[in-house]
Amino acid sequence: MRSARSAMCVLFALLLAAGLAAAQNSADQEQKQPKRRVAPPAWGTPNWSRKPVEKSTRKIVKYVPPKDAGDRGQYHGYGRDTQGAIKLIRAAELRQEQTGQGEVIYLQRDVKIVQDSLTIWCDEARHYRSQGRLEMFGKVVMINPQQRLDADRVTYYEASRRTLAHGHVVVTRDSLILRSTEAEYNVEKGIVRFEQPFTIRDLSRNVVMEGTSGSYDTRAEKGIFPSNPVLTHFDSTGQQDAEILADYMEFSRPGGQALARDTVQIVWENVKGRCQELWFWPDSSRALMVKEPSIWRGRDEADGDSIWLFITNSLLDSTVITGNAVAWTPSDSSDTSPRSTLRGRRIVMDFDQGKVVRMQSDREAIGVYHLFDKGRDRGSNKVSGDRVVLLMRAGELRDVIVVGGTQGLFLPPRLAKTLRTDESESKKPADLQ
Repeated sequence: MRSARSAMCVLFALLLAAGLAAAQNSADQEQKQPKRRVAPPAWGTPNWSRKPVEKSTRKIVKYVPPKDAGDRGQYHGYGRDTQGAIKLIRAAELRQEQTGQGEVIYLQRDVKIVQDSLTIWCDEARHYRSQGRLEMFGKVVMINPQQRLDADRVTYYEASRRTLAHGHVVVTRDSLILRSTEAEYNVEKGIVRFEQPFTIRDLSRNVVMEGTSGSYDTRAEKGIFPSNPVLTHFDSTGQQDAEILADYMEFSRPGGQALARDTVQIVWENVKGRCQELWFWPDSSRALMVKEPSIWRGRDEADGDSIWLFITNSLLDSTVITGNAVAWTPSDSSDTSPRSTLRGRRIVMDFDQGKVVRMQSDREAIGVYHLFDKGRDRGSNKVSGDRVVLLMRAGELRDVIVVGGTQGLFLPPRLAKTLRTDESESKKPADLQ
């Protein structure tokens, strides 16, 4: 009967946006990966303190595009060429001064500036001509063919096009929305750097990612999040259905592929899981857990060298456990029944409406299951073969199929106690019992 704590799933969906920010003198460091753990923590240690405990009732907030006054935000920059020069289109007031920093042009109210395919609007600007620096304040909007930037304050260098944005920074890039309080974009390297808490939202995948630092490569369309990343996935109704925590995350937008690494934790619906590395493909609703993966839901559990999860219509459809695969499941629908066990090199579990209906173990397959008839204990069986299949209905074992090299052992209830204790022992961390 053994069915393994089925399930867990999804995550990621990720996203990333592009946008602004990354100092030239730090851009080379963007490509480097952060330090990794020398060894993963033991199960049940305090290193898992960031674990999500229960499914959240959080709902995604509907995205509302910014409302612009006048022609602000209306982009008409394709095919325009100012030969790299900054050109003033309009301003309510213009004042010119000679200062210790050279000539400074002060612009006030309803300012509009262009540079080739870039259009800028703001409430106030200062142009330090000799330094090629433009400082802008108050509802700054910068638009080019790839993205839009909104911020309270922006410093822009016209030659390198390096951009520093501060206060309510929002970058919109296709279906990606990025928010932070500070960002720096190195155009030459195509790297965006974030040093303040930020949020990235993928509208097409219903994914939100939050972190305290990170970077985004606008050329490779790849984001890296090395500090306290959290990925949240929402269903079609806007209700949270998955949350992923880890020490490190990254996302490749072209392939729609997300990676969580080191102390990875997942909550999906009523399923929880842990591993050291997790891959997630939100477009195809599948995930792969490797390096000490473990999943559980209620009294169902599964461990192995790797665990694949496949989702259909927001429900777990099947899971494949490979390597040293093992699964536990209650013997019947009661809360006190001993748990049956299935072991092998590969275990496939099939689900119907989120419940296990079939479990198959191949290669070195061993099954230990316990028999109950209307609550009455009928003993335990231990079988082995090339393949062991358990068929279930309504949470109870209905049939067992053993193929190839079949061996079996039956123990009546009075002799089955030791077998049940050994095989039903939980492998779940003590802090999650």
